Amino acid sequence: MINWLAIATIAVSIITPLVKKAGEEFSGKVGEEIFSLIKRKFKGDEEAESTLSAFEKKPERYNTALVDILREKAEVDSVFGELLLKLVQNIDGQYNVTQIAKGTGIAQATDSSTASVSIGSIGGLPKES
Repeated sequence: MINWLAIATIAVSIITPLVKKAGEEFSGKVGEEIFSLIKRKFKGDEEAESTLSAFEKKPERYNTALVDILREKAEVDSVFGELLLKLVQNIDGQYNVTQIAKGTGIAQATDSSTASVSIGSIGGLPKES
């Protein structure tokens, strides 16, 4: 069983520096792809869009709310969840995501390596406009 709360928490921790415009190197390309995926998934969901907008303005204040919505969406939409998991797993060396996803690991950042996954229109998510 995937621990979606842990995966959502890691995803938000990856995009937070990108949103803050500090530490963009840490977020890198995968951070941008995760953020893009989240924005596309939230499109049309008023509560989710509002939470993401608030997070962009005050990441520390709305961090938990964003994690909760991400977790809920990943639990309900397996395609979105798997894609989010795949993107988070591509932060190889920063987090032991496999153990975390199974609830047996602790998130620890170790370096700033990045990887890329094409998110195109996988799983029926709308293409970015």
